[in-house]
Amino acid sequence: MNTEVRDKVKRSWLSLPIIATITRILSHELALQNEYLRIENRILKSKIKGRITFTIEEKRNLVDAALALGKDLMKEVVNVVKPATILAWQRQLEKQKWDYSDRRSEKLGRPRVGIDIENLVCQMAQENIWGYARIEGELKKLGIKLCKSTIANILRRNGLPPSPERKGLTWREFLSRHADMFLCADFFTKEVWTFKGLKTAFVFFMIHLQTRRVILAKATFSPNSFWIKQQLRHVIWACEDQNIKIKYFLRDNDSCYSNECDILLKSAGIKTVRTPLQAPNANDYASYCTSLAA
Repeated sequence: MNTEVRDKVKRSWLSLPIIATITRILSHELALQNEYLRIENRILKSKIKGRITFTIEEKRNLVDAALALGKDLMKEVVNVVKPATILAWQRQLEKQKWDYSDRRSEKLGRPRVGIDIENLVCQMAQENIWGYARIEGELKKLGIKLCKSTIANILRRNGLPPSPERKGLTWREFLSRHADMFLCADFFTKEVWTFKGLKTAFVFFMIHLQTRRVILAKATFSPNSFWIKQQLRHVIWACEDQNIKIKYFLRDNDSCYSNECDILLKSAGIKTVRTPLQAPNANDYASYCTSLAA
C-alpha cells in the first residue's frame, strides 16, 4: 500500500466518531470469534459418535439463548441440533411448567360420600329450585367438593330430579334477548419467553355479546384489582366512543375483581353479573374465545 492510499485510509478513520470506531472494531472481533466458534463446534460435533443427549437444564439454557437470537439468526447459528428441535424443546418446557403429576394422590378410587353431605345435597334440592350444577357451586362455597355426576346420582337415589324444570327465561334465552347490552370478560394465559426465562402472561379481554367484537384485550404478567380497574375505565370509554350502550358486565369469580371494580361499573350504569363457581358454560362466548387463543 503506497503512502497516498495509507494517508487516505488514516484520514477516513480519523473522521469517524470515536464511539463508531470502537463499535466497528468490536463488531469485527465478535464476528471473528463467532466464526471460529462455529468452525470449532462443527469439528467437535463431527468427532462425536452417536446421539448427543441433553439434560433438562441444558435444554433450557439452549432454548433461552436460541430464542434470544430470533428464528432467522437461529437457523444460521444453531448446529448442535436442528432449529426445529429447539422449538420442540420450547413447547416441551412450557408443558412441564404446568405438570403437577407429582402432586397426585396415590390412593385410587373415589371415597364414599358421607351421609351428612348426602342429606345436605337433598336439602338444597328440596328447599330451592336448584339443579346439580347450582348445588355443586353452593357446596364449594362451603368447602365441599363434589362433581356434578355424584350430585346427580345422589338426587336420583333419593327420588329427586337432577335438574328440575324452572319457570321463566332460561339463561341462554336471557342472554340472547339482552345481547346488545352485555359485555363478557375473561382471562387466558400464554407462556412467553423473556430474559428471565419462561413467564406466564395473562391476557384480559372483553367482547360485546351481540357483535362478538373484542372491545379490549390487554396483557400483563401480574394482574391485580388496580390493573383490572384501569382496563374497565378504558372499556367504558371505548363503548361511549363506539356508541355501545352496556347494561350488564358478565364475569367469573376471579379474586382480581374487587368491590371497587363493581362500584366503578355501577357508577357507569352497568350491573355486574357473576357466573356460578366453575361454570364456564355460563360465559361460553368468552370461554370459546379463550379456547381458541389457547
